[in-house]
Amino acid sequence: EHGGAAVLVVNSDRGLCGRYVGDINRAALELVQEKEEVRLLLGGEKAYRFFRQRPWPIDEKYLHAYERPNLAVARRILDDVLALYGKEVGEVWAVYMEFRGELVQRVRVERLLPLELPELKAKDLIREPELPQLLEEAGRLHLLGRILLILLEAKASEQAIRRQTMKAATDNADELIEKLTLLYNKARQHGITAELADIMGGAEALREAR
Repeated sequence: EHGGAAVLVVNSDRGLCGRYVGDINRAALELVQEKEEVRLLLGGEKAYRFFRQRPWPIDEKYLHAYERPNLAVARRILDDVLALYGKEVGEVWAVYMEFRGELVQRVRVERLLPLELPELKAKDLIREPELPQLLEEAGRLHLLGRILLILLEAKASEQAIRRQTMKAATDNADELIEKLTLLYNKARQHGITAELADIMGGAEALREAR
């Protein structure tokens, strides 16, 4: 039995998404440090740049691969996962940002393999000789769907957090502009007052000179 672990990290290819990148990388690093042997499957430039200088082997990287998540990308990841599982590693984990709503996203660390299958009783077995093959195919389809859902949730979370970040930046910029405008108006008013005082002082001096 293999004791190593494969860790799929689903992160972003781009910045300007606030806490998204850092939260995922920190959670992934914490998980990796708990394992004795690790193989990395890295999704997104931000995950790759974070882990490439670290000591764990990178088996696969998916850069700019799931800007629009689809079955083709999910199948590619599934094939890479199954190539490792049972041969090089005994478990597979995924680290990604779970989408709970437009305003709620959280990092999720999820075990993908081994699957937790329900215990079957003899009376449940209709065609026992074909059961292992059926279970294998069902497990493969389940895992494919799970990976696709992870990619979709990750992308939805990234876009939601990016919108939140940009809105906060816009609000801060508007507030700064308002403060600068107020300071400018005060300075301008002060300058006008000083100019009027100089003019009045000059006029008074001319009257006295006469």
